[in-house]
Amino acid sequence: MALVDRDISTIGLVLPLPYRVAVLIVAAIWGWGLNLHYLSRRKIDVPALINYPSGAHYESTYRLAALVTAPLIFSLLLFWTFTYFQAERVIAWQILPLSYLAALLVAFLLPLRQLAIRGRQRFFATFLRISYGGIAHAGEGKFGDIILADVLTSYSKIIVDVFAVICMATSRQSCTAKPDRICGGVSAFPFLLLVPTVIRMRQCYTEYARVRDGVADGSLDSNRVGWGGQHLANLIKYATAIPVVVLSVLQLIVEPSGFDPSHWSVFYLWCVSHLWGFLNAYQDIAYDSLTSSFYRIIAALVNSLYSFYWDVAKDWDIPLFSSLHTTLLERHPSGYKPLSTAISPTHEPTAPFGLRHTRLFPGTTTYYTVIVVDLFLRLSWVYKFSPHLDYFLDSEGMIFTLEIFEVFRRWLWIFLRVEAECIRHGGVGTGGGAISLDVLDQSDD
Repeated sequence: MALVDRDISTIGLVLPLPYRVAVLIVAAIWGWGLNLHYLSRRKIDVPALINYPSGAHYESTYRLAALVTAPLIFSLLLFWTFTYFQAERVIAWQILPLSYLAALLVAFLLPLRQLAIRGRQRFFATFLRISYGGIAHAGEGKFGDIILADVLTSYSKIIVDVFAVICMATSRQSCTAKPDRICGGVSAFPFLLLVPTVIRMRQCYTEYARVRDGVADGSLDSNRVGWGGQHLANLIKYATAIPVVVLSVLQLIVEPSGFDPSHWSVFYLWCVSHLWGFLNAYQDIAYDSLTSSFYRIIAALVNSLYSFYWDVAKDWDIPLFSSLHTTLLERHPSGYKPLSTAISPTHEPTAPFGLRHTRLFPGTTTYYTVIVVDLFLRLSWVYKFSPHLDYFLDSEGMIFTLEIFEVFRRWLWIFLRVEAECIRHGGVGTGGGAISLDVLDQSDD
């Protein structure tokens, strides 16, 4: 039993993996309700933007969140009462968190109108469509498909945890023991982790193909929509996550002590033999952990910084980088300045530095704060690859903390993403034209 005590971390005694998964799922429901509620107060009709019947949908979302929260609290209290935070008891009482996860699934399937039944039906229909990379046409729910697919990328690590719970519970392991994230084989880990990324990549290519075909047959104006290059750039952004996952899998398989043949898999053979070329079959590997960490940090930095740029400049339509570029040009020693502000459609001299003139949320500090928080949380996963922080950042408690950070970051992202979409459509969802910040500020006073 002493071995068991060492294997289960402190967070595992308090919140075993099934409960951590449940907490993050329930948090997502509350978060979506808060998104809908606050955006509604800012006169942004989210259902209109996703082609869904209007109404106070946040109320039914709150009811659903309350329904799944109450039994979660009750289940946790029972679990803590029966286990006394002792490893042996924690392992023995896996039935409690498993029962709650089953009840959570039932709650999503209950045909009760009071519990956002139309929203849940729409969720499952959208999920089914995007599960193979599908995306609706504009005006038919395309924006909702994009939002859900992007949320899934933030929940990719939680999807792996869900699989680990199911695999451990069905393979004579206790799902409340130390998490085994390579349960089912090493190949399952990268496959599940990359599924949401591949979904978004296919959606981006589909959007590119629609623009290309539309321009070719004359149904789209190339001067207005371009040639679809932005969709390809977005696809590349998601593709930058693949090297991070590949290098992380190699770290799991190849340890400083040498190569373990029991970890061979089709995925590993392909990646190592074709991408790296440093492994010969059934030979030991001299593995340099510092070099591996360096490559992983570089890959993670590229992915994080590219994604941060896309969040700000493309998803939120905030001209921060254009403003920085213009400022640098104006301060150039040669004295060069842009010939005309008209050459940059995002250059808005009357707006606060780096922000749009049209903003639907009060204050400028809000936008600057969200940008800084987004950058910090985008980079938080990079620290996980530092060889000096491996012991601390690979702990279950820190992994859970990083997952919470990512869920929180995505929650903030939704506010500005929906705002940008509303403004792009000329104020659709605001009950009129796009409202300038000055008008909103006066209404708040």
